[in-house]
Amino acid sequence: MDIYRGHTGGLSDMKSKTASEQVFRMSKEGKILSLFNNFINYFPIEFQPYLEKRCDLTNFYLEYSRAISEELNTGGVEHYIFKTIRPFAYDMTDIDILIVGKKDMLAASGILTKKLGFRVVSKGTYSLTFRKSINGFDIDVDLQSRVSAGTFEYISISETKRTIGKIGYIRNGMSLLRPELELAVITGHVFFKDLAVSLADLIYTDYLIKIVDEKNLTTILEHNKHLITPVSMMYYLTNVFREILSDKDFRKSFPDKCSKKFMLLAYHALNQLRKCNGHITIPLLLSISVYLETFTALIKERRYKQLLEIVKMPQSRGVKLFFRRLRILPQEETIRFENCTI
Repeated sequence: MDIYRGHTGGLSDMKSKTASEQVFRMSKEGKILSLFNNFINYFPIEFQPYLEKRCDLTNFYLEYSRAISEELNTGGVEHYIFKTIRPFAYDMTDIDILIVGKKDMLAASGILTKKLGFRVVSKGTYSLTFRKSINGFDIDVDLQSRVSAGTFEYISISETKRTIGKIGYIRNGMSLLRPELELAVITGHVFFKDLAVSLADLIYTDYLIKIVDEKNLTTILEHNKHLITPVSMMYYLTNVFREILSDKDFRKSFPDKCSKKFMLLAYHALNQLRKCNGHITIPLLLSISVYLETFTALIKERRYKQLLEIVKMPQSRGVKLFFRRLRILPQEETIRFENCTI
């Protein structure tokens, strides 16, 4: 965490194999190995080849993110890169691109295959995955027509455009989602898809919370009430993380009447971070609570289409984990949260 805070003094201990193994494992799980791009030599020699490859892959992803967005803009395709470009180096595993117009999906596919040399490798309900191999690395791009977890569209982009107007902006030649939408998307991904949060997500959420337009965020949550509790939980998680970085007692940051489930989440996250886990699972009790509140909110608002979508989510790895915890799926089934192969 010294690197994230802008200090390098603590890295003098990295030559200790025990310390370096802990940092390496935590950073790999948390998808933040790329933070060490300029500090690879602080690690023991056996870690350095992997770190170099991981950082090179991150740089390739950044280059292609910009190139793809520029080509799509030139082709008149309304799109927004989301969950991908962050204000710090992290371990990118794909480029997620939201294609707004239904007809634009075909145009975007043509640009990727004909102009940029990608090939289609898989097709989902609302997505197409493309891949290009370069210098021994595979660059993956997901074109998505909806913001969803499996079949569940947890944010309607068309509805959001009607309520807040402009949903994105251009920075460094790339079309990106507004911070308020990015925060909502990251939150939905954590609670409806992965049922876990990485260090990269916590750092990014902490950044987003500081720059969001509160009025727009409130509007988004008013039209997506099933996201209110998850967003609140993300606020608490990042608060815990921030206090740990500042070496303060995080318990003093919470009000006396803080709900039990939020405190459960906070203490769970604290224990996971103390164990040097970079990938923090959401406790089963809270996962059940979020899903029940989502069902209730969708029923009250008569969003029966979304209600049906969330029922039909078997392909979501988070839902598989959910049922595995309840002993409905076989325990020997393995759920892999990230592909660590470079």
